[in-house]
Amino acid sequence: MSVPAFGPTGVQNVHDDAPEPFAVVRIDYRVSRDELFAALMLGFTETDVDRDPDLMTVEQIRGEVERALAMASVDEIWRVVEQVEDGRYSGPQLRRLDALWRALDRAYPTRRRNRPANPAGRGLS
Repeated sequence: MSVPAFGPTGVQNVHDDAPEPFAVVRIDYRVSRDELFAALMLGFTETDVDRDPDLMTVEQIRGEVERALAMASVDEIWRVVEQVEDGRYSGPQLRRLDALWRALDRAYPTRRRNRPANPAGRGLS
């Protein structure tokens, strides 16, 4: 199956006080839309949750996803996928999730244009 490829948007540093760089290692991840969304959620919540996802640029969105994939474990990504599937969010959290879905759709467009208005409450599929 052929899938679109994105990135890298930038080089990720393991930590800021690292010694002089020696090499850049690139890794390709093949992820589902749900895993991509989970990575965006993790990246978004780890940096600045007060930002408006609707105002983020495509580069910022992809950077958050790439940072999260570089730093998070597979188990952590799946924990977030399951939380969203379980519909554990409501009110302001749900509105934030909807905004993150819109951001994801801008940065990683799909052919499917009619995403449910409330994907978090109805599962991810």
